[in-house]
Amino acid sequence: MLPPHRYITFLNLVNLCSPKTVCEVGTWNGFRAIEIGNLGHKMDYIGYDLFEDATSVTDKEEFNVKPHHTQESVKQTIKSLTKNDKFTFKLVKGNTRKTLKPTKVDLAFIDGGHSIETIRGDYAMLKDSSVVVLDDYYIGGGGLDIERFGCNNVISNNKFYLFPDKDPVIGGGKVTMAVMFNDVELEELCKPILL
Repeated sequence: MLPPHRYITFLNLVNLCSPKTVCEVGTWNGFRAIEIGNLGHKMDYIGYDLFEDATSVTDKEEFNVKPHHTQESVKQTIKSLTKNDKFTFKLVKGNTRKTLKPTKVDLAFIDGGHSIETIRGDYAMLKDSSVVVLDDYYIGGGGLDIERFGCNNVISNNKFYLFPDKDPVIGGGKVTMAVMFNDVELEELCKPILL
């Protein structure tokens, strides 16, 4: 089964940027880390997630519908499926409101909690990174409450690009990713895949 289209564009963006340092908020099952690692670039990756600390309460607060994975199982999955000896990784368990500090990396990917409060906090910690990609930019329909969920309101006063791919959301509407650049050269390099 193919991943949603926006994730293919995301991997193309990562490949073009060839970041040396990557931070992913919302590592979940580790598959995005594996895809990033298997691009073949020399890279240090750090991934944040609740892992086994996630509960039905946090699922409701963060609009999460995915099953939970333990930090150790994700670590072993990444180790066994990443075929790039130039890729190093570290996983951090816990709520990013406590674990994530101001960090500047080459590429930040924010796809953890879906509440505006959590996304706003994650973005505040990673906003100075060269490239910042946020998932969960919602577009019309389906009763999506962008006053509570998604990155729409978090980045509304910034210059950003939307990925051209719009994937369907259960219940209606579409979702895509938004990307912001603090590096003009990378912005120019990546524009063709974003327009």
